[in-house]
Amino acid sequence: MFAAPRIEYGDKALETLKTEECSKALLITDGNLRKLGYPELVLQNLNAKKVEVYDDVKGEPDVNMATKCSEFARKVDPELIVALGGGSVIDLAKFARVAMEVNIDPREVKAKLNLRVLGFR
Repeated sequence: MFAAPRIEYGDKALETLKTEECSKALLITDGNLRKLGYPELVLQNLNAKKVEVYDDVKGEPDVNMATKCSEFARKVDPELIVALGGGSVIDLAKFARVAMEVNIDPREVKAKLNLRVLGFR
């Protein structure tokens, strides 16, 4: 059964992470933010026993990026997904979450929908 995720954002989002306990978390971000050290702020506030970081996100996500991110998320099998970044990061995190629940391949979705409407090229 698919349940809509709870979404936290804004100034208080880091504080909220401290209250979330989980055994495995996935942080999705981009390489530039990782180089600047921003994921460390999230990791310091994340109450998880194990955290995997996916940072292979570039602007304007396409089906290949969605596929790679979804496959990574399936391997990690996190209880919690944190998106740190802009629209591309958030789009991929949302797709990875759905793809984990319904085990759908982005290439199949593209064949059925116009993904430009959803932000995927």
